[in-house]
Amino acid sequence: MTRLADHAHDCLMQGMADKLGVVADRAPDVEAMVTRCRACVKHDACILWMLDHPRAEAAPGYCLNAEDLLALRP
Repeated sequence: MTRLADHAHDCLMQGMADKLGVVADRAPDVEAMVTRCRACVKHDACILWMLDHPRAEAAPGYCLNAEDLLALRP
């Protein structure tokens, strides 16, 4: 059985990708990115950052997927 909390990390990662204007599903290691998001302890900060940034050039420094998301930019 999948819990709603399991999908929260997917949503946070997708939300960050949206802020950066990239499609995370195109990443060759999207599962690893979701796993890193699950391991992150900055979920509250992530949510607040996304609320404050309708669009951004880069993810915040604490984002465990910052480099991978940046690499997806055209």
